[in-house]
Amino acid sequence: MLDSAPMNHPTHPIYLDHNSTTPPNDQVVARLKEWSGLWANPSSAHSLARGPKSALTSVRRQIAGWLNVAPIEIVFTSGGSEGNSAIIKGVFESLKQKGSRNRYVFSEVEHPSIVRSADWLKKQGAEVEWIPCNRDGLLDLEFYESVLKKEDVALVSVMFANNETGSIFPIKKMAAKAHKHGALFHTDAVQIAGKVRFDFGNLNVDYATFAGHKFYALKGAGWTYIKKNVPYSSLIIGGGQERSRRAGTENLLAIASIGEMITQLETNLDKHISHMSSLRDEMEELVEKLLPEVKITGAGAPRLSNTSNFVIDGMDGDTLLMRLDLRGYCVSTGSACSSGAQEPSRVLRAMGLSHREANASVRVSIGWGTTREQIHNFCHELQDAVQSIRESQTHATGSRSDLVQL
Repeated sequence: MLDSAPMNHPTHPIYLDHNSTTPPNDQVVARLKEWSGLWANPSSAHSLARGPKSALTSVRRQIAGWLNVAPIEIVFTSGGSEGNSAIIKGVFESLKQKGSRNRYVFSEVEHPSIVRSADWLKKQGAEVEWIPCNRDGLLDLEFYESVLKKEDVALVSVMFANNETGSIFPIKKMAAKAHKHGALFHTDAVQIAGKVRFDFGNLNVDYATFAGHKFYALKGAGWTYIKKNVPYSSLIIGGGQERSRRAGTENLLAIASIGEMITQLETNLDKHISHMSSLRDEMEELVEKLLPEVKITGAGAPRLSNTSNFVIDGMDGDTLLMRLDLRGYCVSTGSACSSGAQEPSRVLRAMGLSHREANASVRVSIGWGTTREQIHNFCHELQDAVQSIRESQTHATGSRSDLVQL
């Protein structure tokens, strides 16, 4: 059990924010010079383009094989935010002149790229519905089905797993219900790769979004899955790259790194999942022992193997984050794509947490290389940081009281 006293502060920062991004894998870094030789434009017709074109085709086939889909259904993008925006807007643009379906359905806990795309839809005159999510991380499927029964839903978009709580949603079941009522289905699958094993081909979704930097590949490349023969209009126009579904020269260096990481996912995933899940469970057990008042958000639903969202009563998440950072531990208070906002997490508020609770949250997301010693020390540093902040709060309250008496 992880229950002994903490060690000294780490000499190098301990990274526990892997849902935000991941460090490039060692093998990715080792192959950068090799891949940098593939600098020619793969769309060119000359001999120098053959290597890049072949590499692009190879990774596309590799991804398709991993997902059990056709290579033609893989479209390279810059990452998750672009992919999500492209699908939502691309479906709307393709369908807006073709019929009466003008309703779009999302969960209340989606990534900012989906939320802002939904805002765009409303400005275009579309109807938007939001599926509630409770504090256990469970979606209201009765509400979802009641919306589908209106028989005017064009697209449902629900993330595979939540980036802040790790909650995993029943995508296969929800996609089947959408199709039963004539709606298309998209899932933001950005958080899934490298954290759980899943059978993508069995989900029967129409669209999906992935990002390489979430599973140890380079930033700047991801892909969307677009099923053959479903409605879609390209968000980015220009050249005919990606079969005219995403214009612009592909980021081959980052795409090559995705290929490397797919290879590793195919061979080592179960080992990594077991490692992270074991550390997460031990961490939660120890944190609950050291800080009995802590609550774990979304613990009532299936979760990613690596993610814990702690709510610590009376804490300010940003203050706690800074204290932990000074002690050498990198954690998060929510989505990196909305950091800097002064309001507490929109996701946690949507799950029914109070303003005070949402403001007192800290997300810890473990990685493939996280060690038991690092988790052990983090738990004690967390306890010490919380106690230090509370002592400061008590002192400040006492000082204000003295001033009032004067």
